[in-house]
Amino acid sequence: MATLPILIQHGGRWDINNRFVDYSVEGMVISTETKFIDFVSTISKQLMIDTTINLLEIQYKCDEDSPPMMIHNDMRLRVYIELKKKNYAFNEYPLCLTVKEKDMHAFNRNEENSSVCLQIANTYDIHNGDTLQLIAFDNVDDAEVVDFDETPIIDDPLNNTVSEGQLYKDKETLMMALKNYAIQKKFQFKVDRSSPSRYCLVCVNDRCTWFFKSSSLNKSKIFRVRKFSKDHTCSARDRLFTQRVATAPVIGRIICDKYVDPKIIYTAKDIIKDMKKHYGIDLSYWKANRSKQKALQFLRGDPSESYAKLPSYLYMLMHSNPGSVVCLRKSDEEHFMYAFVALYASIKGWEFCKPIVVVDGSFLKATYRGMLLTACSQDAGGKIFPLAYAIVDKENDASWGWFFERFKEAFGDRDDMCIVSDRNESIAKAASIVYPQVSHCMEQIDGRVKDYLFDIGYHRCSRAHAKVNRTMTMTSNIAESLNSATKEARELPIQQLLEEIRMLINRWNYTNRNTAQATFTKFTFKYNAILDENLDASQHMMVRPSTENLHSVIDNGRLFIVCLRERTCSCRRFQLDQIPCPHAWAVLRSKNLEGEDYFSMYYINEYMLKAYDIPIYPHLDESTWTIPVEVLEQVVLPPVWNKMPGRPKKVRYKKVSESQAKRPKSSCGQCGREGHNRRTCRNIPYNH
Repeated sequence: MATLPILIQHGGRWDINNRFVDYSVEGMVISTETKFIDFVSTISKQLMIDTTINLLEIQYKCDEDSPPMMIHNDMRLRVYIELKKKNYAFNEYPLCLTVKEKDMHAFNRNEENSSVCLQIANTYDIHNGDTLQLIAFDNVDDAEVVDFDETPIIDDPLNNTVSEGQLYKDKETLMMALKNYAIQKKFQFKVDRSSPSRYCLVCVNDRCTWFFKSSSLNKSKIFRVRKFSKDHTCSARDRLFTQRVATAPVIGRIICDKYVDPKIIYTAKDIIKDMKKHYGIDLSYWKANRSKQKALQFLRGDPSESYAKLPSYLYMLMHSNPGSVVCLRKSDEEHFMYAFVALYASIKGWEFCKPIVVVDGSFLKATYRGMLLTACSQDAGGKIFPLAYAIVDKENDASWGWFFERFKEAFGDRDDMCIVSDRNESIAKAASIVYPQVSHCMEQIDGRVKDYLFDIGYHRCSRAHAKVNRTMTMTSNIAESLNSATKEARELPIQQLLEEIRMLINRWNYTNRNTAQATFTKFTFKYNAILDENLDASQHMMVRPSTENLHSVIDNGRLFIVCLRERTCSCRRFQLDQIPCPHAWAVLRSKNLEGEDYFSMYYINEYMLKAYDIPIYPHLDESTWTIPVEVLEQVVLPPVWNKMPGRPKKVRYKKVSESQAKRPKSSCGQCGREGHNRRTCRNIPYNH
């Protein structure tokens, strides 16, 4: 939602030349969609003015020669906002605020729409003892006092009980609660067009005496149930013939709780079944699907508003986690392009992880689509260590180049660093430009990185001496690997998606930190088990020394050469895994040496604890955020995105070389030759 900075001049007076003098100044930011009643309430809170005993007279001047113009309703406020939009300068069109003592005689019933009533923002508060009361003016001749201690304001749209005298925070809440009540009691209603009141409802059966009347209080958002008849005089058949009340928004409100937890899968068929079971309502598949979309909209809000809140969210992310690196890039037309996040805990923790970066991207399913780019490493326990993540409007050379540039600013460069990715040409091009000296291993990732990926990567990254464990299972797709429930999170708006990823990383770090604290061996649990396994396998091997550091090891008739000085073995596992293989263990046992001295430092439990030493701090509630004016003034529009025609593809397009390499070759079960099967085989031997 767009905002405007406003300069307020208060405590002054108007001279004979229509100039506002002897004033103090104050700054404020308002939304371009604000209403007059909220506008006055915000000003009174900012300047600490008690509106129960004072009147606020708000004026401004269009130019020096014209008289001041007063703001006293929504239309006047809208004119001022549109005028302010033309000139964003902070000192242009300041508001001149005059505070006057309230005249209680101004509440005369015959003075409907008086200027005094308009000046106090259409809210007439009378402080009587310890009870705050509100005078309701639905009709001028019928005024009443509502006691809020006895009649609280209802804000639950699924309120199951409706009775006379209830107060609802707005018309939408009242109508939603009434429709929910109608579904519960199995009846239908319509608007009474013949009634002079705009809020009179009657039963769909014209002969029925059921009716419902409500009115607004003092022209504000609050609505009150004035008259309500609970009993119907028509038959149940007449009431249940139509189901006009069971609209998609109403059903969406009813099923909202089903989508609070992303782990729960609640389909349109489930909606049809539950609505029939609990309410006796027949829904079509398309109406159930629309109800699902409405429920998600109620929970997640407008996706376009999520982009407008993005600068405030990134500011609070850096405020709660100092040292983090965040970056937001927009187009010349203020449309969103890229957003990058690297938490401080990840930046400091990567110093104690292997110098391996696995990058990948996954498609988002929100309204404006986009891509989630992620980078991960491996901790001392052989588990995924999230490094950075970004959301981009589209995946191409520019977006991946921007991602690697931000990654290098946050994490820098390390010795023997290796980048692993799938066969994406944009990744390869961007990595070669930003990290020209770093070895890059490319292998196709099908959902998750398989164990054999790093076996293949050994030969491509051996020159850079990449310390990769062949049994390591890693993926950079945070939205799928850290928690299975985040597959649904990819449908969230951008601000909620970024927050969901932050919370997932926080839970991931918390779990691994507890695991490391519960480990009392020098090495982490996974590599301590590998050490014991290799030690057991070395007991049946023969060792023949050649020199002090060079030894021959015979394993089941095969000869392997082990060099302790270079920490190598002809099986290649010693130098690549940085763990003594069974052949190296046989040599170490023969020389009575400790094998722990030949382990990599990235496998010890101390590094595991240091990697997760810095916690990730959560956000405060959004209502308590304190955002600077320059951040609130930033405008971020949704990305420019056009939906492509046709059904979306679920499988990516593969190159010819890749598809042919993975194509299975059929062979005959009868003769064993390739190119045909048993049914079409013509090589069956002749039986005599």
